[in-house]
Amino acid sequence: MNDAVQVPPARRRTPTWIWVAACLFAVAVMIVLSAVGWALEVRIPPVHLVIDGVERTLNLDALAPEHKAILAVGLLIVAVAALIALPVALLAGLAGLVVAVIFVIGFPLLMMLVILSLVLSPVLLLGALAVWLWRRSSAVLPPRPSDANIRP
Repeated sequence: MNDAVQVPPARRRTPTWIWVAACLFAVAVMIVLSAVGWALEVRIPPVHLVIDGVERTLNLDALAPEHKAILAVGLLIVAVAALIALPVALLAGLAGLVVAVIFVIGFPLLMMLVILSLVLSPVLLLGALAVWLWRRSSAVLPPRPSDANIRP
């Protein structure tokens, strides 16, 4: 009658963040490998530059495959850095604009409100007194017990 119920042990699950991190890592590896593969296969015509009368020729096809892979990874790092730096710079600029608007518009309005409340404080106190007296006069007072109910 007092037999113990056999309960299977709890199954341990891997936390979700590990799966998310592994998937993001796999996607990052695939992007890097595709960028390297593209850099190894792309045919870029030579570029002729003239700087201060000196002609230079840049031929990316003449690069070794290892150098092309390093160039692709470098360009990928630059692209990721730009994707991170651009929103941060925009948010910093927006935060600066918000702070400027607060100081240019909000602070003078706050000072005007403080000065106006100081100047009008006697009128506000008289109004508060009038409201208090009006509420007190219109309040229903409980009936007073008559003297007949009091027995010595």
